[in-house]
Amino acid sequence: MKIAHTYHAIEQRRPKAILVRLDVNDPNAVWLPLHRIEIDESAGTVACTDKLWQEKNADRQRDWRAEKDAQRKAQRDAASEMLPLDGAILTESGKAIFVAGVIDEEVTDIERSRRFYFPLSQCQEIEGVWHTPAWLLNAKAAEVVYDFVSNRGSKGIDHLAGTYWQAHFAEMSVAVTMPMLHKAAARAR
Repeated sequence: MKIAHTYHAIEQRRPKAILVRLDVNDPNAVWLPLHRIEIDESAGTVACTDKLWQEKNADRQRDWRAEKDAQRKAQRDAASEMLPLDGAILTESGKAIFVAGVIDEEVTDIERSRRFYFPLSQCQEIEGVWHTPAWLLNAKAAEVVYDFVSNRGSKGIDHLAGTYWQAHFAEMSVAVTMPMLHKAAARAR
C-alpha cells in the first residue's frame, strides 16, 4: 500500500527516476524510481511504499562524503601496510634487497624460480627483518610475472587468456591478475 509523503522540490527528472529533496534542510536529495511511486505535483506529495520511504529517508541524512573518505583511507592504509620480507638479502650495490621466490601458473603447472627485487628507499628494517609496503609487494609480483610471460617485453601479454598466475616469496602468495599485468606492462614501456 502506497502512503503519500510531502516533498520540498524536484531537482532533476530522468526517464526512469526523479531526484527529490524531501525537506529544505536535507543535505542530500534522493532518487525515486518512477515505477515505484505516484507523484502529485499540485499537492507536493509522492506516494510510495513504507519500505521504499524508509530506505530513502535513511539515505537523505547519510554523509556520503565521509563514508567514501573512510573507505579510501582504509584502502590507502591496507596498501601502505608494511609486510615482512623474510629471508631478504641486501644486494652488492646496497641499493636494493631481494628475496628468492617462485612464480607458477595453475592450469599448465609452469613453475619458475625468480628473484624479487625491492628498492631500499621503499623498505624498512624492523628488528632485523626487512619490510615493504603491500602496494610495492603486489607491483613487484606483477613485474616478475610480466617479465617471464612476455619474454622480457618482446611477446606482450595478450596470449594469456584464462591463465592464473601466482607469485610465492617471503612466505606470502600474491595472485597476479590481468589488470596487474597491464599495469606492469605500462611501467615497463
